[in-house]
Amino acid sequence: MSEKIRGFDYLTIAGKKRPFQVHGTRQTKAFCEIRECDHDEYWTEVAKMTTNGVLSNLDITQAFIYSALFAGAKREKLPIDFDLDDVINWFEDADDSEGVELLKPLQLFAEMVNKTAEGLKKVKGQ
Repeated sequence: MSEKIRGFDYLTIAGKKRPFQVHGTRQTKAFCEIRECDHDEYWTEVAKMTTNGVLSNLDITQAFIYSALFAGAKREKLPIDFDLDDVINWFEDADDSEGVELLKPLQLFAEMVNKTAEGLKKVKGQ
């Protein structure tokens, strides 16, 4: 079932499998609440996460990862047993494989954005 939900997947961090969802209402709302921005500023804030294709803003990255995990837990009706500090701790304590796991929400988000952009190009005939 979960593979049919847009933007939904799982990651394993600190020995626990956790659901996450990106590019959805819950994730956007949680991200905007953390960043104290309006929903119409979401894309501007997310774009600040990278500089020249490299993750460069830890505060925004932390908010994005947290909001994706929050949205996934809410979707699955699981308790929120983590906070923003836990996300930072997971980054700081991660070995190479866990670091890759933590970036899964960003990877899925990028894939979805690219797929949408490609679809728009086809519609416009470019």
